[in-house]
Amino acid sequence: GQVDCDTVDIRNGKITSDSSGNMAFADDVVANWGAGSDGRIFYENSTDEFHIRCPGATADIIIGGGANTRFTNEDGNTEYARIDDSGRLLLGTTTEGHVDVDNLTIEDSGNCGMTIRSGSSSASSLYFADGTTGSAEYEGYIDYQHSVNALRFGSGGGSERMRIDSSGNVAINSTIPRSKLHVANGNSNYNPGNPTGLGAGAVASLESSGDVALQFLSSTSTDNFIYFGDTDSATTGSIQYDHNVNALLFNVNGGNERMRISDSGNVGIGTTSPSTLLDVRNESAAGNYAYFEASSDGGARGLQFSSS
Repeated sequence: GQVDCDTVDIRNGKITSDSSGNMAFADDVVANWGAGSDGRIFYENSTDEFHIRCPGATADIIIGGGANTRFTNEDGNTEYARIDDSGRLLLGTTTEGHVDVDNLTIEDSGNCGMTIRSGSSSASSLYFADGTTGSAEYEGYIDYQHSVNALRFGSGGGSERMRIDSSGNVAINSTIPRSKLHVANGNSNYNPGNPTGLGAGAVASLESSGDVALQFLSSTSTDNFIYFGDTDSATTGSIQYDHNVNALLFNVNGGNERMRISDSGNVGIGTTSPSTLLDVRNESAAGNYAYFEASSDGGARGLQFSSS
């Protein structure tokens, strides 16, 4: 074999080659290629390190050849990483991942993961790009802000869309969550910049610069529910919309219906088939249908009926 270069300088040891063509470096051997120390390959015995160095900041180190570039332990029996012939990086495995996400594959027989570490006042980020300039370099992102311990999610040109703050509160389209779940569509200008001051026990909050609505969608043959529960039952009370008959039901004490508004606008109390605008029934027990009481302030009181 041969070494074809301008100058070869071997110091402090020797380089040997076996019958298979493997090159071995003895302790503290240094091989310089080119004038002076333009390129160097050496083993540092004191630190047990093998070095390949290039001169200057613009020089490249090129490792290539063969189907795969493999990184193994000393005897070659354990492979730690490889760059395969398609340019994919495989760590702890020789098998790439799914064809749509196989540029980097990490495998371990136990727990497996990746750590991104930054300063305590900086950010750790993962960016999703579809270009090399402007906002195309960060169309979407997952970003952890260590200064405030908040996890942020961005899309559409890098705009923040959701945040989980240090208390575990989730904000959608807001940077200051007012509750455990805060969904915003603009700013209501209530207590701006300060998440406090909500109603007692508010776990979720909706905010908008205009009208605010909560939408439930289902098929024409199913129901929509809002449930109220306690330690005895998760469905003690409920508000129910029955799309089969287009009626709004109010259920209490374990889901028993006590009032409904029919599709014609009739209100039924004690009946599921109100036949008038207000239909009050007490068919199962004796007693009054309605009870009215006024204070003894001497004012007028009564029940009035009128017709046009």
